[in-house]
Amino acid sequence: MIVDDSDLMRLRLRALLREVPGVHLVAEAATAEAAQQMLPGSPPDIMILDLRLPDSSGLDVLRAARTLPHPPRVIILTDYGYDMLRQRCRAAGADAFLEKGTEFDRLPEVIDALRPIHA
Repeated sequence: MIVDDSDLMRLRLRALLREVPGVHLVAEAATAEAAQQMLPGSPPDIMILDLRLPDSSGLDVLRAARTLPHPPRVIILTDYGYDMLRQRCRAAGADAFLEKGTEFDRLPEVIDALRPIHA
């Protein structure tokens, strides 16, 4: 699942994910509300989550995901790679934290490291 308010970023992520063997995009959302509504009905194995969303913080989506019976692994992908923010996301349950500008290309390896054994 991709959660990012930028149409261009979602397009880039879809293109990148098509190149990762065994990865299938099941959902995407441009707002925190849309993501939170989708999560219970079709929880993904992995969620790529932006922090700055137009209606709320990605941290709210992360917290909602953590309450699911089978929570997804969460990769924070943000423009804001501050150490304090990185620590805050880890404390809230993020499995990985990547900065869009400098670590975008690491996404396939991070997905591979986080993907469930059965994937």
